[in-house]
Amino acid sequence: VGSTSSRSRRAGAAADGDDGGDDVVVCADVCYFKRHDGSAHAKHHLDVFAPQQAYQGRFAAGNAPTAPVVIFVHGGGWRRGGRRPIGGIFLPTDCYQNVGFALARRGVVCVNISYRLSAYSPRAAVTMAMIGTVVATTMVLLVLLLVPTLRVVLFGDDGRGGGLSEIVIRTLMSTAPRVFLVLLPLLLLFTRNFVNAEGDASVRHPDHVTDVARAIVFVKRRIGEYGGDSRAIFVTGHSAGAHLVALAAFDSNFIDAAVRESRRSPFAT
Repeated sequence: VGSTSSRSRRAGAAADGDDGGDDVVVCADVCYFKRHDGSAHAKHHLDVFAPQQAYQGRFAAGNAPTAPVVIFVHGGGWRRGGRRPIGGIFLPTDCYQNVGFALARRGVVCVNISYRLSAYSPRAAVTMAMIGTVVATTMVLLVLLLVPTLRVVLFGDDGRGGGLSEIVIRTLMSTAPRVFLVLLPLLLLFTRNFVNAEGDASVRHPDHVTDVARAIVFVKRRIGEYGGDSRAIFVTGHSAGAHLVALAAFDSNFIDAAVRESRRSPFAT
């Protein structure tokens, strides 16, 4: 299925077998799937966060690995992100690594995986950015309409009240210049979020869950090398990752296909 060799060290990640501090060993860039020609997609890699005690004692005579294992699948709308996400509007850059460290410090082997991503077409990216901008702006206007104090403090509204239509017109007229100054940065921010995807337009469902199943099969077979108990594997995820976990867990066809594929591979273990 793959090899445990580490690739080049990336920013913010420990190399294979490095001490992550706080009694955590980080094995980074472990390949969980290789093509028949021996090459591997950049996204077919995972990071293992292991309690130091479990990692060091994994090959001790008569010492079967007993640390439970959690496979964590990142979110990102199936189009962006990774086990070490690049950030963006919604995600800090190290949030998924924090999950790995937090679990490992509590005696759990955590496996953070990446999977192939899809991509927005340019038209879809711009459309999504415009929708996001309109929704955000509408929410701001609604707050201003419903909270008179904000209108007085922020925009100098005289708080005269009046009918709803009068308040709407007065609020829009007093806030229009400022709203425009907010709209442009919002549009650019949302556009960057949707255009700056790491995906490939050729990647389509069920490619994402196929990769998750491949990673699960790899972990089941190899996690003992990192001090994890292959009989106690739990799978969880965030957002889109949770969706992929549900598909892999409740439709056995994905796991079965990954097992058959691994048996045909010259790199099977």
